[in-house]
Amino acid sequence: MTKLYAGILGKSCEDLTRPGLLKARSAVTDFTLPGLLPPQDFSDPAEPSSREVQVLSVDKGVFAGATALGDFFASDLAKEDTVPSAG
Repeated sequence: MTKLYAGILGKSCEDLTRPGLLKARSAVTDFTLPGLLPPQDFSDPAEPSSREVQVLSVDKGVFAGATALGDFFASDLAKEDTVPSAG
């Protein structure tokens, strides 16, 4: 996540005000950390940055104690979900 925030700060063009940072954040449309995060899109603050998940299994024989059971995916329900407005 530090890499994400560093990218947002880099896009802020030295405008570290709240509006400047929100504008820079909305320019992030395809942030990924392969194997750690699915693609993240922060362009619309009313939507989640990703609808994908990865299922992990406890595995005491590996570093960090978890093994991925597959790639990132989004269920049909997650793809169709809508986010209620805050108003």
